[in-house]
Amino acid sequence: MAIVSRSTKGPSRTGGKAPLILAPVGLPDQPALLPTRESDRLTALVDRLTADVVLRHATGRRVLDLGRGSPEVTDWVGPRVDHLSVVDAVDLGRGAAIGLPLPDASFDCVYSLRTLPHLGHDARSSQTALESALTEVGRVLTPGGVAVLGLDNARSPIGLFHGLRHLARRQSSTSLVVDSPRGLTRFDVLSRVTERLPPTLTPVDLHGVRVVVASPHLLAVPLLGRLLAGLEWRARDQPVIRRLAAHLLMVLRRPMPPHRPNPGSGPQLGSGSGSGSGPGPAPFPRSAPRQ
Repeated sequence: MAIVSRSTKGPSRTGGKAPLILAPVGLPDQPALLPTRESDRLTALVDRLTADVVLRHATGRRVLDLGRGSPEVTDWVGPRVDHLSVVDAVDLGRGAAIGLPLPDASFDCVYSLRTLPHLGHDARSSQTALESALTEVGRVLTPGGVAVLGLDNARSPIGLFHGLRHLARRQSSTSLVVDSPRGLTRFDVLSRVTERLPPTLTPVDLHGVRVVVASPHLLAVPLLGRLLAGLEWRARDQPVIRRLAAHLLMVLRRPMPPHRPNPGSGPQLGSGSGSGSGPGPAPFPRSAPRQ
């Protein structure tokens, strides 16, 4: 397995040479940067929506791009991080298990785009490959590290359309694997993926990409294209609407190890002290972390 790895100077010393990610206001204001084909317009929009999420967690950190599913995002991420390693999807193969020749706890951030839905060669190997990839992501993340993983959503209009066409191939209403130009595409139900997460990964956030653009041709329509692109930026993080997106970005965190007090540090707060007074009052419950 070939792993491309390179160090960068970090986001504070790029000297303005980092590729530009346009602000979330819709399509670019510079017509020369617009792709010419409608499908390219949609791909460019999805790439910007996704890169904005990835860079929230990747900037200035040690990062792994698992699959290089979006070369544009890879080019944007590289100059803005401390160190970037890239594993190409071709090197992940079509087998039923994913293994990364990388040390434990070696990355602060892992992201994988347009890759996990296309692993394996059939429904069974696809499921095994997904689960093993999630385990590997949790293994190579440092405690407190973050993963941004892209899935194709079985509950989106596109996923439901394929589900109706392939009712006999759906696996217990949890996922659907269909043939596609990329060889195989897997549509997952978010709750089922969450249930199968390894103990090294905990969900912390969710984003939805391609919520309102039903056809890429709509982006080529003057004014309407800008309106739809702007709506995509707004819908991406809306709690209810984002769950209908064609693509889901799961943000996962590797939990920090539990704190173990030093046995020689003396009595702990609330443990009681003195002559047989018994245990002290129970500590206040901690508030749930902000999502």
